[in-house]
Amino acid sequence: MKDLLDCFYPKRIITDTTTNPRFVTPAVKVMLKRKNHLMRAGPVEEVNAPARLIQTVITRRDTAWLRKVNARKCTKAAWTKVRDIIESGRKRKS
Repeated sequence: MKDLLDCFYPKRIITDTTTNPRFVTPAVKVMLKRKNHLMRAGPVEEVNAPARLIQTVITRRDTAWLRKVNARKCTKAAWTKVRDIIESGRKRKS
């Protein structure tokens, strides 16, 4: 059965490197590849929907990552995580 599925739905290979920011999961990477393909192919209106979806996924991941730290007990760890998110956001924009 698995061979039959592989025949009709081929596996995609996504390269995950250590230079990728922590918020870039394989699913986000696939979405970014699709968005880049649409950017090169055609109208900008079609690109806005995947861009918003990618932004939502990254924001949810950052929010979930921040929930794991207790700011009342360990403020140093909380601010370290906040700085990591802010710095990765600056890298994304530039």
